[in-house]
Amino acid sequence: MKGPKLRQEKYFPCTRRWQGLGLPKVQELSEGKSVMNRIAIIMEGGLIQNILSDEEVDITIVDYDTEGAEEEDLTEVRKYDGTSVEAFIGYPIADLSDEARKFLEGLDRLNKGG
Repeated sequence: MKGPKLRQEKYFPCTRRWQGLGLPKVQELSEGKSVMNRIAIIMEGGLIQNILSDEEVDITIVDYDTEGAEEEDLTEVRKYDGTSVEAFIGYPIADLSDEARKFLEGLDRLNKGG
């Protein structure tokens, strides 16, 4: 069975675009160690059910699928290509619990093939 890294572009075409941006991937700790912040977005039925993280993060959800949304819940936003569209904007809070950290550690092991 192929690992999750090999299939990610099939389901998330944006990963190819993000890889070339040169964004910092690690945070330097005071001990000089590098760690990658972990975030898991749990989806079911096309909806975000939960967001897990190992530390506090600012999260913004921009949902362009506005079918069935109330007009007062929508905001006009400019997309990266310069066009303006209406979208639902949400600011969820990540789950930082011990259970969330254990789940993230399990995902790390799965992603590393162990």
